Amino acid sequence: MNNFFEKPGDVSALGINIQLCKLADGDFIRARRIGRSVCSRSINSLEIGSMNCPAVIVGGTHGMEWASALIALKLAVETANSVKNKTAVHGIDLRKALSERGVVFVPLLNPDGYDIRREGPGAALKKTKLLSRFEDADFKAWQSNANGVDINHNFNAGFFKARKHVRAIGIKGPAPTRHGGRVPFSEPESRAIRKMCEYLQPRALYSLHSQGEEIYWRYGKSVPHGSEYIAKLLANLTRYELCDPDNIASHAGLKDWFIKKYDRPGFTIELGLGKNPLPYQDFGDIWNRVERALFAAMVI
Repeated sequence: MNNFFEKPGDVSALGINIQLCKLADGDFIRARRIGRSVCSRSINSLEIGSMNCPAVIVGGTHGMEWASALIALKLAVETANSVKNKTAVHGIDLRKALSERGVVFVPLLNPDGYDIRREGPGAALKKTKLLSRFEDADFKAWQSNANGVDINHNFNAGFFKARKHVRAIGIKGPAPTRHGGRVPFSEPESRAIRKMCEYLQPRALYSLHSQGEEIYWRYGKSVPHGSEYIAKLLANLTRYELCDPDNIASHAGLKDWFIKKYDRPGFTIELGLGKNPLPYQDFGDIWNRVERALFAAMVI
C-alpha cells in the first residue's frame, strides 16, 4: 500500500477505486458505488463507522488536482488501518470516535477528468470527439469532466452568478475549466454527491482542492454554527490562511451548495502551494502539513 503513494503519477482512476474497495472490512468499513461518471467510470465512497450524521471528505473534483484525490485516499487508508488494528492516531481512538458519528470518503469525484489529465483526450472514451475540439489544450491541466463541464461550477448555489463571471472571461461552452454546464446538477458526478448527501445528511463537508494553502469556510454571509471554530482549528493545525475565494470562484461550488442546502459547516481546503498541476514530489510534504487537521476534522 505504501508504494501506491510513492508514485502518484502512476495512479489511475481505476487504481484509486480498486484500492478504495480493498479497504472494506465487514459492517464497520464499507465501500459503495455512489454513481458513475459521464464515461461510466465508478465513483466510489468508503464509509467508516456510524452513518449518523457523518463527516464527508471529497477529493478529485478537478482532473489535474491529483493531490486532492490521493490525500483523501491516504486519509481513508490510514483511518481504515487504524480502525482494523485498533490503534490510535495522534492520540485519537478512531474506532471509538467513529462508532458514534462516522466519516465518508469520496476520493475521486471526477474519475474521467482525472484520467484525461493523465492520458489525454483518449481517456474520454465516447466523448473523445468532443474533446478533440480542444486541440491546443494542455490536457495535463484539464479540470473538467468528459463533457467539458467543471464540476465545481455545477452546483446550485449562485449558479447563474458564477456563469456570468465565467462568460465575462470568454468561456461560454464546454471547456477545460470553469464552464459550469447548462443548468445546476447537469452532470452525473454532481448528482452523485448530491444524492449521497441527501441520504446521509452529513454534519460537515470538506472539499479538497489544490493549490494555495488556503481554507474557504463560508458562503457569502452564510456562516453555519460551528464553522468558525472548525475553520480556526484547521488553520492552526495546517498553518493555512482563512480567506474567501475571488469572484469567479465564489459561487456554484460543492462547499457553497452544501452550506446553502444544509446550513452546516462546509469547507474548501486548497492543498499545497505552487502552480497546478503540482509536482508529484510535493505529496509527502502536503500530507505532513494537513494530516493532523484532517484526522481532527473527521471526529469533530
